[in-house]
Amino acid sequence: MKNFSYNISRIQRLIKGSGTPIALPSHVGITEPDSKEKSMAVQNEVNDLMYDWINILKCKSDGVYAYKRYLTDAKLEKSECCVNLLNRLIEEDSRHILEVKRHVLGLLEKDSKSRGYTAA
Repeated sequence: MKNFSYNISRIQRLIKGSGTPIALPSHVGITEPDSKEKSMAVQNEVNDLMYDWINILKCKSDGVYAYKRYLTDAKLEKSECCVNLLNRLIEEDSRHILEVKRHVLGLLEKDSKSRGYTAA
């Protein structure tokens, strides 16, 4: 896979106002603007698969947050079918979030063992 290098100030300009990213994919490198070694990119420690799972976790969490807001509207409209569906979606996605969290923790543990890190 081709490596890309971005200047930190460029990344900061790109994300301004859009929230802070959780992580960058592993094929994206970052260089310090005033660094003597501008040509060498520092590789991000998150591989593409881990980035994907973290994004899934964030999207599911955002979904549950939105469902809870919409639930208020459904209750105000006294729409029992919408309330039931939203409650079911909240419950299902909350279970998915727990499952993904466990999976990500397992991946992190596996990664830290492969790097020789031990728990303090």
